[in-house]
Amino acid sequence: MHKVVEHCIARVTSMVNAELADTEDIVHPVGYWQGRVEQLFFTGISAASVKADVASLRATYQAIIDVGGAWPPRKYR
Repeated sequence: MHKVVEHCIARVTSMVNAELADTEDIVHPVGYWQGRVEQLFFTGISAASVKADVASLRATYQAIIDVGGAWPPRKYR
């Protein structure tokens, strides 16, 4: 499940970075950014993308087994 969580975090991080790059005034209270991150998560992470990550886990696990427990090829991460 690490793959699924990491992909969600990467998507949200990318969206936050894009917003920061487009915003001149980034000085806001912590509560503001907490709310923005929540909004970005709920609007930017779809059930379909999570479902696709979960569906790919079987192939990822097999790729890890195939390389003796080492890092699998990049397409499986």
